Amino acid sequence: MEKEEFELFFEKSKVERLQCDYIDANDTLGANLSDEDYDIAIIGIPSSYGSESWNAGTESAPDFIRKYLYSLSYSFPGLKVSDLGDVVAKDAESLTCALVEIVTELESNDKKYVFIGGSKCFLLPIMQGISSRRRDINFVLADSVVDFSPKVKDDDGVFIPTYLDEIISMDSVKNVDVLGYQNYFLSKSRSKFVDHRWIEITRLAALQESVASFEPVLRDSDIFAINARVIRFSDCPAVGIPSPNGLYGNEACYLAKLAGTSDRNSGFGLFELNPTKDLNEVSAHLSAQIVWHYLQGVANRIGDYPLRSLSDYQKYIVFDPPTKTEINFYENQSNGRWWVEIPMKSGKTIYSCTRSDYETFLNREVPRIWYRHFMK
Repeated sequence: MEKEEFELFFEKSKVERLQCDYIDANDTLGANLSDEDYDIAIIGIPSSYGSESWNAGTESAPDFIRKYLYSLSYSFPGLKVSDLGDVVAKDAESLTCALVEIVTELESNDKKYVFIGGSKCFLLPIMQGISSRRRDINFVLADSVVDFSPKVKDDDGVFIPTYLDEIISMDSVKNVDVLGYQNYFLSKSRSKFVDHRWIEITRLAALQESVASFEPVLRDSDIFAINARVIRFSDCPAVGIPSPNGLYGNEACYLAKLAGTSDRNSGFGLFELNPTKDLNEVSAHLSAQIVWHYLQGVANRIGDYPLRSLSDYQKYIVFDPPTKTEINFYENQSNGRWWVEIPMKSGKTIYSCTRSDYETFLNREVPRIWYRHFMK
């Protein structure tokens, strides 16, 4: 696609930047955006399609976030960041089609991307765009609700799939993780459905007990998305149905940074932010900081596996008596990252893991990652 043709998808933002006395204007992200060549693109979705009945207002989130994002420091000079603007579309259908083409074009040119604004429903066309260029996609979502609806029907008794139902049915999607769900928002029927499909869901308590331990999950992600409702009301009130419980703002920032440091990850999205419900614009400021942390993560990538060969790492072999197989672990001793080679029906597959997974195997116990992948 020609550059001029691609630019027709967008309308440049005219948001005014904050005047801050704590940072020089020339050192802000807004003053260092790249108009030509770039490594990563910021894209606004100005629509509340899919959440109009309970969260109307998400269409104004992109500029709401930009106002604060542009005022943050440009602390990653090696990373060229561009704000392409908001996607132009006359209706939800054309916006959906545009997102598929936009992501397809960015993926084909090895560009990273950040989506801000809009509803969670737009994750489906984004995933469709990724699928046009990739297979075996790992999708990670932070959300307080597991949005699968195996028994939801319309008035005529016809099954109505949610955006997440559609995503997990895609042949190109290999793994789906939902981080931070709250058990009182999950019915028995949905819980059984999740177990049947081997979808990995992690309760908020387990996530907060050790956020850092989920680094391997985010390291394996192709795209990471945050639904703003996963963050507690005190830190992010600008959501349709706020909850007193949820992630703290700094935890959401940390998860975004972990995803950014992944050499496999190509995209990030922050959805369902509703400016009409904010208090003192604290949600806008937090959202900007979350995006900033993802950018910081991308800027600090070190070119690990799969960009680097596992033969460069320290190899450990553990014999597994039940399966009579040798399990290979690999460690990058310069940064403490680990990987494991898991025998699958389709052949041996490499997954990110932790040192504790290796030590669990040494103790003749089965680590969680084994249940997560081998048991499939």
